[in-house]
Amino acid sequence: MRKVVTFLGTSARETQYSFGGAIYTGRVFAEALRQCVDFDAMLVFSTAQAAETTWPILAALDDPRIHKVDIPIGRDADELWMLFEELTRAVAPGDTVIFDITHGLRSIPFLIFLAAAYLKEACDVTIAAIYYGAYELGQPAPVIDLSEFVALLDWLTATNQFIYTGDGRYLAQLLRDAGAFEHPRRALTEEERAQQVAARRIGSAAGAITETSQALLTNLIPHAAQASADLLARLAEAREDLARQAPPYRLLADRVRATYQPFAVDEPMREDLRHDLEVQLLMIAWYMEKGHLPQAFTLMREWVVTAVGYRLGITGDEILDFKGKRREVESALGKHCALWQQAH
Repeated sequence: MRKVVTFLGTSARETQYSFGGAIYTGRVFAEALRQCVDFDAMLVFSTAQAAETTWPILAALDDPRIHKVDIPIGRDADELWMLFEELTRAVAPGDTVIFDITHGLRSIPFLIFLAAAYLKEACDVTIAAIYYGAYELGQPAPVIDLSEFVALLDWLTATNQFIYTGDGRYLAQLLRDAGAFEHPRRALTEEERAQQVAARRIGSAAGAITETSQALLTNLIPHAAQASADLLARLAEAREDLARQAPPYRLLADRVRATYQPFAVDEPMREDLRHDLEVQLLMIAWYMEKGHLPQAFTLMREWVVTAVGYRLGITGDEILDFKGKRREVESALGKHCALWQQAH
């Protein structure tokens, strides 16, 4: 069901609103909104005072889709929780919701943004728009859609998930969605070709996030180091595209770079084995900090083998040969441990 959730103020003032290239008039914004959007139900949240002063304007429309929902004024946290509960009761899983915060009290817009994020994630609700009729910007008043700012919470959650757990699937999907380009069935214009190239760069960055995430979470250590280096390169290439098409991520990109920069090695286990060992120590610390104990212990074991090989002068190529030098080092260490256990 497509629902409008709107709030009534306590005073009416006939206003012209500019929306979608047309002008609509209403004494309250909900009256104008009724004319310019499609909906199945309009839930009008009204305090007792608004019910007396402005609700009659909407009631006089005699529209069976419009329903009044009584709410407290929101004097304290308890009343705001009551309002939040009314919001969640009014919306069902699978609904598409348009919020209107034009006449809400000062605390209402803040609450609506949190409610929108909650409903989207917890109740499978689609947030179609969050409208604000900006009367103070002149006549006709522009109608501003603020819904993209709810997505900032999605970007923050996805970025935190990638940084704090290494799971980059959510962030990669947000990037793919932001850079999506649907090819029309005709020759592309110059602008569309530029959009297509930007989509490819953003898609490459998303792919690099997925590659780095999978390599780290499956203990593919040399691959994780190379994937991290590739990730930084792909993010740099797509920097301007992301700033234009995914503004929320632009604010968080530096955190991703700072987290994965220490793991980046262009040619792992090939050029500077000592540096590789230092990087792997950082990875071990990262695994421990994130609670990935099996990966941490596995890498600790492999690190010891590689470190002993390095002290013995074995090269990176040789120490990666699991049927050659690496097996010899592992066998020698195993025998040494067995002798130590017998002696103790």
